[in-house]
Amino acid sequence: MRTLVLLLAAVFAGAGLVSGEIKTPQNVPIEITSTGETTYENGLATARDNVAIHIGNTDIYADYAQYNSTTHDVELRGHVRIYRDTSLYISESGVYNTETKKIRTINGRTESQPYFLTGANVNSISENGYLVRDGTFTTHDSAKPDFHLHAQKIRIYEKDRVIFQYVTAYIGKVPVFWWPYLYQSLSDTFSFTISPAYTSTWGPSLLTQVMFPITDDIKGRLRLDYFGRRGPAIGFDPIIDYGKDENSQARLKTFYIHDQNPDINQTSLVTST
Repeated sequence: MRTLVLLLAAVFAGAGLVSGEIKTPQNVPIEITSTGETTYENGLATARDNVAIHIGNTDIYADYAQYNSTTHDVELRGHVRIYRDTSLYISESGVYNTETKKIRTINGRTESQPYFLTGANVNSISENGYLVRDGTFTTHDSAKPDFHLHAQKIRIYEKDRVIFQYVTAYIGKVPVFWWPYLYQSLSDTFSFTISPAYTSTWGPSLLTQVMFPITDDIKGRLRLDYFGRRGPAIGFDPIIDYGKDENSQARLKTFYIHDQNPDINQTSLVTST
């Protein structure tokens, strides 16, 4: 195991290799290890084979890595995995900047529970936000998700919101809906979800749900649905937190449907006419 420690010093006075240390602008240590050759030449630290890089709350793994002490970019190639806090970025190649903490990948994907994201280009736009072009968004943990959204652009701000542009919703490989713009909150305080569905009783359906605060202790859930074989439906569910430390909860569920086919039998029982 070969180790190259890069020490980011407070004052930059030119990069240099001194007892395994490279001085760069910030006081954060970077540790690079690999099972192959590790070199430093002309301000470039290069590591090959099973490369592991540790810096702050970020861990990076790749087959090849090269750190540029001038630009502070780490060029990564081969089986790239970047772990930052609870997020995971996976790609065949990419660039991570140790100063800005921005990530640029090609044909990458990221996982940040409860959603999974892939895209032709994934770029960080802030510490907790990134832009995906030609991207796919889903909450189904599968290589072939039952449901996903495909958009020309996706902007994700972790634990806050997702913004889609020119979005197509798919069930399997079948497109079922299109929006020019779509906003999805990732916060429990306010959220909006859309879920295409299909059952033999309801037919092709589109289920929407809006969660919003009414008071500090009361939230409301509004459901606006359309069922292909049954018609439009609406529901409102107030949710009340009460008791010591608000550990208790009361719910009231209401639902109304303008049933266009009330004679559809939902059971296996024979009905008389």
